[in-house]
Amino acid sequence: MDYGVQAETLAILSAWRHELANELQVIAGYLQLGRPGAALERALDAGTRFHRLDRLFSLKTSGLAMAFLAERSHARAHGVAIEFEIGSDLAGVTPESEPVLAAALANLLRAAALRVSGSDSPVFSLVVAEDSAGYHFRLSNAEADMGIVWPRVTP
Repeated sequence: MDYGVQAETLAILSAWRHELANELQVIAGYLQLGRPGAALERALDAGTRFHRLDRLFSLKTSGLAMAFLAERSHARAHGVAIEFEIGSDLAGVTPESEPVLAAALANLLRAAALRVSGSDSPVFSLVVAEDSAGYHFRLSNAEADMGIVWPRVTP
């Protein structure tokens, strides 16, 4: 059993729980101030963000899902928000190539987070898609056109 991985997983889940608790406190604050419209708007926005994040749990590559969550938590600790637009379950990524791809994507996300930190809009998205050529990981709103195409392995 790898206790380092378990500790990292617990830290990620704790950060996610904290983020959800903060959203609920803001919504409750709006309701207490008699601003139900603002509360509804915030709840809908939070719901959309959490739904996008929840798509990570549909990935067939648990190592990539954990890498995405770890980088998201790391970026949030530095004031940067990473959103995910998942359009593929990555089922064709082989277990052998998953650690290499995870490391490449972690480097891509860290570089993008460095670019936007301290900017007026420290937010960017990782868009995950697939086509016949392979899997596409493209950054959106990261002040640079960056991405990775991972070739599809055919048996």
